[in-house]
Amino acid sequence: MADPFDGIEAKIDRAGEHIDALYGEIREWAKGDPYTVEAEPKGQSTHHRLYVRLHEVPDVRRWGLLFGDAVHNLRSALDHLVYAGAIRVSGQDPPPDFNVLQFVIADDEPRWASGLYHLKVPPLSEEMRTFVKSVQPYEASGVDRVQYDFLRWLRDLDDADKHRAIRPVFIVPAAVEAFVRCITSGSATFHMPLVPIEDEATLMTVSGEAVTEVEDDIKVALAIGVEIIPQAPTSVDAALDQMFQRVVGVTQQFRDRFLS
Repeated sequence: MADPFDGIEAKIDRAGEHIDALYGEIREWAKGDPYTVEAEPKGQSTHHRLYVRLHEVPDVRRWGLLFGDAVHNLRSALDHLVYAGAIRVSGQDPPPDFNVLQFVIADDEPRWASGLYHLKVPPLSEEMRTFVKSVQPYEASGVDRVQYDFLRWLRDLDDADKHRAIRPVFIVPAAVEAFVRCITSGSATFHMPLVPIEDEATLMTVSGEAVTEVEDDIKVALAIGVEIIPQAPTSVDAALDQMFQRVVGVTQQFRDRFLS
């Protein structure tokens, strides 16, 4: 019988290839100062719109496909892990009920309980199911533990990619005061919408009672991100690196305990 873990490693390696390809294309695009940031109106005003001017339009559609492919391979590696566990327990390949096996990722106890159908007996041992339960998002500690859990990110992004293309977005730096200054007293509201990577996309609006001034030569290093938490994009490299490392950690722990 072939080592079922070979397929798991192949899936993780394939995810790494997509990640490397995506990072390489983003770096290549960023080499030649492919954008500038401009403002209207110029000078002092109680309102401004800052927008991006693309001098080289990147292949955002391809970036999204590479991102989605990486996510799907990582998610598949976890499902392959359960499949490998079922082979070990049953001694059969394919194992019983192989068509419903899935690495459950649940946000709370009720969803975990309902998801046990996909980890049903006899395919997995009680010890294996206990391990899978221990790495669930709701089992983590800390504030917003579920929202910021990397397995939850993986599940949600993979589910999203099944129904729509993932579209990377621009992330505006938090250091707004570096290029926008309040000249007079009064209120000023800064709004930064989720910014698509397209020419003349609005990065920020400034409005209020205060007179504000935007630098003539705006130097802003925009990051490439993806929306995981609504209206709070995460940089592509941080998201992928963290999900990748999480999957590698989970699969290695499972292998060491149950497949070695």
